[in-house]
Amino acid sequence: MSQNSEKVVLFVGHRAGQLMSTLKELGMCTSNTKTLYYQGLDPLSNRDGSVFLNNEEVLCNVEYDKEILKEQLKAFFELGFKEKQFLLIGDPTEWMYQAFTEAVHSNANLFPSFAQPEDFYHAWFYPMGMIASDIRKEISALVYNVKKNGSTVFVTRKTDAALVGFIPKVIDAFEANRLIEFALQTIDLEQIVGKSKENLQLG
Repeated sequence: MSQNSEKVVLFVGHRAGQLMSTLKELGMCTSNTKTLYYQGLDPLSNRDGSVFLNNEEVLCNVEYDKEILKEQLKAFFELGFKEKQFLLIGDPTEWMYQAFTEAVHSNANLFPSFAQPEDFYHAWFYPMGMIASDIRKEISALVYNVKKNGSTVFVTRKTDAALVGFIPKVIDAFEANRLIEFALQTIDLEQIVGKSKENLQLG
């Protein structure tokens, strides 16, 4: 896809949504920055939770189960991702993030006009409070999915507090078509999946 395609930044999941809220309060979000998250209801309610896109309820009465979320998200986003490039930001151990990634990759394989997997860039937060072996177990299927579909993945090990100052730099690099170059220039963002800068024309 062209470097001039519209670029969309999507904060996916609970942890990413909290970060975006902080950035929004600081006036550090643009119109192309969106958030997608799941909110459960009171346990005494007869309904399951809902999925929100930019604080607007788009799916209701959805069980917090990865496979169920994936199927619901596939249907909702079937026609919405044409001619765009996406930076997905979030914690890869969250089911919401995993379900959304699998949903958009599935749609890309089903619909030629849908944004293709190589148009999705991922910036993962290193999960806090988990040991490495547990992290690998939690995200092994997700890593296989992004590798198989040709997406590009970066990871940062910064704390949530430090992410407030760092993630806007990642977004700026993405919007300037120099995300891979930026990762090569900083120790705080590591590319773990995807083509190298030498093999990918991004700037």
